[in-house]
Amino acid sequence: FQRAITKFLKKLKKRGAKIVTTEDESTETIVFCPIVSRFETDIQSAISSTSKKREVILVAMHHTYDPNYTLPDRRSYDRNSVKLLVECLFFEKKGLYKCPRNSKAKKSVYKQVITHLKLHMSMRTERKINLISYFLLCIVPKCSCYILVACCWFVDM
Repeated sequence: FQRAITKFLKKLKKRGAKIVTTEDESTETIVFCPIVSRFETDIQSAISSTSKKREVILVAMHHTYDPNYTLPDRRSYDRNSVKLLVECLFFEKKGLYKCPRNSKAKKSVYKQVITHLKLHMSMRTERKINLISYFLLCIVPKCSCYILVACCWFVDM
């Protein structure tokens, strides 16, 4: 599971991701949830371990031998706290598979993080502000899931 998360984060880290130590320093929360029993039960357990005041990006991690495993095309989780749900396929010895589903999931997460950071930046001040080209990540093990917290730094121009 950890190997799969590491592979997933590579795309974000290539953009200069750094580690922060607390959730308070962050603007984004990503929850990596292994699906080990029933989808809804596992997701509910993962979400319950997050801060109630935050919306989260939820990455459901399905363990499978088959990189072409078929999942429902559009699955949603009806909670106000989940602003994006993506599903990925992984195998413990290989990590995250290189497949269209995982590529799409990584792109969706990155797009959501960047969109949120730009919105946060535009609300920050009327003056011109430059978003430094990286955001910070904090990986916090909670129960059977991992919570990733992203943050950005701003520099006044």
